[in-house]
Amino acid sequence: MGIGVEKDETKAFEYCKNSAEKKCVDAQFQLSECYRLGIGIEKDKSKAFEYCKESAKKGHHMAQYNLGFYMKMVKVQKNI
Repeated sequence: MGIGVEKDETKAFEYCKNSAEKKCVDAQFQLSECYRLGIGIEKDKSKAFEYCKESAKKGHHMAQYNLGFYMKMVKVQKNI
């Protein structure tokens, strides 16, 4: 993937966002990862969570895993 082309994370983010806005579940999950890791866009935990939650509701298994992790971290932080 991406062989023979220059890496452009900003453009990749825009393509992903465009697909996510058209309700593509995989793109919604990938967009959550872009926001979480700061790929092509500044990190935004709130947007990462929202896109992850949206794709998890639609059955994306990695989003469901990540959502569980987010929820566990919130619970742990409230107990500190």
